[in-house]
Amino acid sequence: MKIQFQIPGRPIPKQSARIGKHGGYQPHRVVDYCNKVRFHCSQAVEGGLWDKTEGAVRVSLTFDFAWPSSTRKAVRSTTGPRIKRPDLENLAKAVIDGCDSLWIDDAQVSELEVVKRNVPIGQEGVTVEVTAV
Repeated sequence: MKIQFQIPGRPIPKQSARIGKHGGYQPHRVVDYCNKVRFHCSQAVEGGLWDKTEGAVRVSLTFDFAWPSSTRKAVRSTTGPRIKRPDLENLAKAVIDGCDSLWIDDAQVSELEVVKRNVPIGQEGVTVEVTAV
């Protein structure tokens, strides 16, 4: 079994929970992004190509960010590795937590491939590929 889908827009990393006077919480932008991931994941599942699995899964994530505006124009039309923030593990955490309709527990992710790169403006987003192992 294999499923692949896109999440358009700038990827948002999952942050550590904040502590307020009423307990712990996540910032609204992080919660909104996890809901966006959930939506696109459920849309992909509706195609009938994936059933919630109990076994191990392999997840491949490609995070695409727009080049910074300070980058030379000749470079901005290409694709290249991104060495700036946000951290890979926080990006992956946000997507894996949002893909809870693909598996019972995110501990089932036994293999994880994560790529972070710069792309031309307008092509930002995340490509998610999940394969049953």
